[in-house]
Amino acid sequence: MNNIPIESKKNYTDEFILLGVLVMAKKYGYQLQRMQIMKILQKLKKLIQDNLQLEAYHKEFVKDRHGDFSPHVYSQLSGLKQANFIESAGEIPYEKFFPTRLGEEIFDSTKMGTSADNEKLTTIKDILGKLINLEGRKSSGKLREENHKRKFIYNRKEIGMDELPNGEITTPNLKNGDIFVFDTRLALDWSLYKKIAQRKKEEIIPEDEIPKTQDEIYKMLGL
Repeated sequence: MNNIPIESKKNYTDEFILLGVLVMAKKYGYQLQRMQIMKILQKLKKLIQDNLQLEAYHKEFVKDRHGDFSPHVYSQLSGLKQANFIESAGEIPYEKFFPTRLGEEIFDSTKMGTSADNEKLTTIKDILGKLINLEGRKSSGKLREENHKRKFIYNRKEIGMDELPNGEITTPNLKNGDIFVFDTRLALDWSLYKKIAQRKKEEIIPEDEIPKTQDEIYKMLGL
């Protein structure tokens, strides 16, 4: 109970950062779609790593047909929704996500165990607020367009996003530097609260897994 594996603590921290994107968006009057969430989360990860040498979101992004992409976001959205931290409205895959009152309270009240970690938390929240204020108003299409303008060094040559092979890591984790990660106490609280609060079984299905024909719907339902 007192020794939660580091990967679990990173996973809970990632969910917290994702929840923070939606909480800050709501504070500025926005509800975000999948693509907006993906691109803003990638910008947040890169911004904090490049400017502070601090890793706050621990999943790497890879090249996908839509640009920078992390498949883990879907399972994290599912976890937050099942625990009643977030809600969504609209038809998939164009639904908009937003925090519940419970989700807002959890994000706003989260405190770390040391003053140094709380200083990191405050810095991350400040950057997140500023980023959402700038990016939250942009459409999914605009964020995707900006994303595809990124340049990469691949095989010692500078190429654009569209030339990069699918699956290549586009936003790697820090090799050196600092990390922001839940301590064991907070990770335990997060884990237990999710287990106690879990009341919805709905999962956020990735776009490429959404059935497009009646036969595919029957297959997914096991009929």
